[in-house]
Amino acid sequence: MIQEESQNEQGKVHESEEMEVHEDREDRHEDEDRYEDGGIGDSAPGEICTEAQEKTGAEGELARLAEELEKVKQERDRYLAGWQRTQADFENFKKRARQEREELSCVIVEETILKVLPVIDNLERALAFSKAKNDAEPLISGVELTLRQFMDILAREGITPIEAKGKPFDPRLHEAMMQVESNEVAENTVVEEIQRGYQARTRVLRPSLVKVSRRPEPAGSECCKEA
Repeated sequence: MIQEESQNEQGKVHESEEMEVHEDREDRHEDEDRYEDGGIGDSAPGEICTEAQEKTGAEGELARLAEELEKVKQERDRYLAGWQRTQADFENFKKRARQEREELSCVIVEETILKVLPVIDNLERALAFSKAKNDAEPLISGVELTLRQFMDILAREGITPIEAKGKPFDPRLHEAMMQVESNEVAENTVVEEIQRGYQARTRVLRPSLVKVSRRPEPAGSECCKEA
């Protein structure tokens, strides 16, 4: 009996020890779970510090990027304002240039008219004098004088007539209206000027309309053609 009681006592002690060991294991598992879930442990302060540093660094980076973005916006606004000013200046320049061209054109027209008015005056005087005297001679003299005045005006402006008659045909200066057979001059020579051409210094204003010589066809060529 005593031995059985002793064995029972030992069994209870052993069972109690096993229960304590089991409870210790459960407590350790709970602590580990708390550590994994962010609970307090030996490494928790370091992890919290790292997270705080990362958060502070991210906030600083965002602040730096926001500052750079603001600088870029200011620079963009500055360039945009400069471009708008340049565009406005260019539009004003075009308006001024157009106005100056119009004014210059008016001045040129006025100067040309002032040069032509004396010629008109002489024509009117010649006509009036010829009618009063019933004589054509004053009219002829007046027309000749008027023509000389016109030619002087053109010469002062650098405009001169193109020499044509007796000159070799030049397609840059002359426009052939027809060909004329001739043995008196070389072939492709201007034999007659139908309308005088003019040039402004080296630029042709209008070509001379001319007749150009060509060699006569040999005798009997018409018979051959008819045959």
